[in-house]
Amino acid sequence: MTAERPDARDPWSAGLYAGFVILTMGMALAGSDAMLPLAILLLATYLVLELPRIPAAQRWVGVLLACAGLLLGALNNVLTGVVAEAVQRSLQFLVLFSAVACLRMPALQSPSLMAVGRHLISQPPGRRFLALAAGSHLFGSFLNLAGLQLVASMLSGSSSPKLRQRLSLAMLRGFCAGTSWSPLFVSTAVVLSVLPGLTWLDVAPTGLAIAALLILSAWTMDRLTRSRASTSASTPAGPTAAGRDWGGMGLIFLGLCLPVLALVEGAGLAIPIAIGLVGPVHAAFWLRTINGKDGSGRAISSTLVCQMRAQLPALRSEVLLFTAASLFGTGVAAAAAGESLPFAPPTGDAAIAAIVAIVALFGLIGLHPVIPIIILCQITPPAVLDLSPQVVANTMMASFGLATLISPFSGTTLYVGRLLQTPVWTVAWRWNASYGLGATILVSLALMGLRRVLGG
Repeated sequence: MTAERPDARDPWSAGLYAGFVILTMGMALAGSDAMLPLAILLLATYLVLELPRIPAAQRWVGVLLACAGLLLGALNNVLTGVVAEAVQRSLQFLVLFSAVACLRMPALQSPSLMAVGRHLISQPPGRRFLALAAGSHLFGSFLNLAGLQLVASMLSGSSSPKLRQRLSLAMLRGFCAGTSWSPLFVSTAVVLSVLPGLTWLDVAPTGLAIAALLILSAWTMDRLTRSRASTSASTPAGPTAAGRDWGGMGLIFLGLCLPVLALVEGAGLAIPIAIGLVGPVHAAFWLRTINGKDGSGRAISSTLVCQMRAQLPALRSEVLLFTAASLFGTGVAAAAAGESLPFAPPTGDAAIAAIVAIVALFGLIGLHPVIPIIILCQITPPAVLDLSPQVVANTMMASFGLATLISPFSGTTLYVGRLLQTPVWTVAWRWNASYGLGATILVSLALMGLRRVLGG
């Protein structure tokens, strides 16, 4: 997300976004959908206001997907149901986006995180790629895009274009591996919403192992393909992070994750709703800690409100694409409901390979991975694939990250493209397609092994 010129629509858009976020959290806490029509109205009004400011390619993709989903719902006489289900699912994702936006300001100001980030970037050439990939994964897993922006802000000191490209790829690949397990990534919310009965604790340990495998594979590929020029280039030596910096970072992450975990596992709230409740409070306390005695509660609250008034309108592309993808996926699933498949779906190991390949292919052609995930779970539930729900969930979460990495329309590749002033097609296809192919094969094999360990 980059800074934008103020626009007369910003206060209205921010108010509309805040309105449907508050309604969504209120409905989740009350266990009632009575306010869903009003939330849909606020969301639709937000999109109407912001549609002209969305880049043309993303705008047309979003509009076409949304229209196709609505048409499928109308043709099958389930238009109201498709809209309600799709928007209700999307609203939870949008709550997650707003919570992550709250964390951006304290993350970019945190002395502890900045010290650890500089320490990782200043590692010697033999360890730098792995350190940066692991650091980006860690920051991203707990702070989402706020963590990615923190690491990216430190890459400006890399003067060599080749070196900056390598470090950016380390950052991007480490960050995308977080979709395999992190509760702060929308992949977790999407998969758990379409596979009811599973909790985050069911999928997180195995997902973390898959993430480690992806980071090690990225590092191995870098060592096999990097040039001598980029190997010998060095970044300016930075200070070593002190123990208190690492400890401060740990307290920041625990302060966010423990309350979220308590609300999810103890109160039964969905992950996005729990993060939506905890994120703003955590951001306010975090800013107070950074500013010390100079930061009053009123001043910090005013700062966060001003930040959100600027950032919520800037989420317009994400809002459109997620809502449109959910509408299209739900529409296709509704059209296929009750229909027998014209072919026998793959089962067992073949089903794992098929899921990974399908989700990655959707990402490669620019379609959001939420589309195949919704469709696949609706028309081929785990029992049909002869897989346990946990294996299906881990497969889809890992595939989500691979699709994000090679998609020219994902938020992460768009951000890295802006950072390097490089066409997003180059970032997604030229730089990451070969890694994506190798990682797809590797992840498929790992998940096949996981199936045997879990007995399903």
